[in-house]
Amino acid sequence: MKKILHISKYHTNHSGGIENIANIINTKLSEKFNIKTIAFSSNKENGKHDFKTILCTPFITIMSQPISFKYIAEIIKQSGNHDIIYLHYPNILAIFALLFVKNKNIIIHWHSDVVNQSLLYYFVKWIEKRILEKAKIVILSTANYSKSSKALECVQSKVKVINYGIKDLTYNNKERKRSIKEKNDRRTILSIGRLVPYKGFSYLINAMKYLDKNKFELIIIGRGSLKKSLQKVINDNHLLNVKILSEIKDCEKNKLLNSSHIFCLPSITRAEAFGLALVEALSFGLPLVTFDMPSSGTNFINQDNLTGYTVKMKDSKDLAKKIEAIAFNKIKYERFSGNSRKRYLQFFTEPIFLAKMCKVFSTVSEIDKFK
Repeated sequence: MKKILHISKYHTNHSGGIENIANIINTKLSEKFNIKTIAFSSNKENGKHDFKTILCTPFITIMSQPISFKYIAEIIKQSGNHDIIYLHYPNILAIFALLFVKNKNIIIHWHSDVVNQSLLYYFVKWIEKRILEKAKIVILSTANYSKSSKALECVQSKVKVINYGIKDLTYNNKERKRSIKEKNDRRTILSIGRLVPYKGFSYLINAMKYLDKNKFELIIIGRGSLKKSLQKVINDNHLLNVKILSEIKDCEKNKLLNSSHIFCLPSITRAEAFGLALVEALSFGLPLVTFDMPSSGTNFINQDNLTGYTVKMKDSKDLAKKIEAIAFNKIKYERFSGNSRKRYLQFFTEPIFLAKMCKVFSTVSEIDKFK
């Protein structure tokens, strides 16, 4: 059984797309591979060390990067005892540690470029380049992102595209057909994500000013630094039909996905490399509305005029127009809904994702198979 050193940023008690993928790897592939995970502990965890997990408590966090000398030391120490090193990136401290590692079977799961941190990137760019040279395989979630990444221009021969996949969360997985109700019924728009600038929630909230308050409601699920400012926009514009829910359990989130009508993810930069929440929405057969970002994975997930609409960047009025165009057109709504469910089943299920990841781990030393 191959031994994998799994390097993540945070562990299971920290919410986020990367952490969700890391958790799937740990829980679903642990029977086929001997996986040991090194991660930073979150506020809910104390640093621990056992045969499966090493959690390192950071003494400071700088520009979203936790810092821990133990984290560096454990990566260097454990690397010699494992067949494969599997790293989730961005994680600057981890790639610094890999400079001192001689293991040749390094796999980088490239979730995103370092975006919106130009000063920090100036100092780490050479480390990033060196680790990419050492890596055997670089995994990306979509070809869109791979082709638009300047950092990956020189390692395209190492790139393998594996779409993220998630467990089917719907209550009826076999033949689930969404249908909108009577024309006068209120439509629920749902959005999920961290309340941070690149998610673009202010544009979605502003779009609600152009929609009839009696016909539409918006529910945003998320936590983050912008909650107060976003709530102020809601209050100042008297948008009583807009709610932000920050403390919500997964079962409640899934009920909202099941009962909502349209899913909107208004991300505005390539920091949104994929958008796992979009895949959750697809699995429930929700039509999607996103901003048009050809260099991001969101355009691969949401196919314009197939699973929903892509909208002119940062245009709240057009966003509202496209939402309304879906909401009250029964034929269009059901076509988008059916296509969403089909696209999930074709590209984004958990078994498809795990089968591809399993193949990479099993054959990483036979690199010619991926050329």
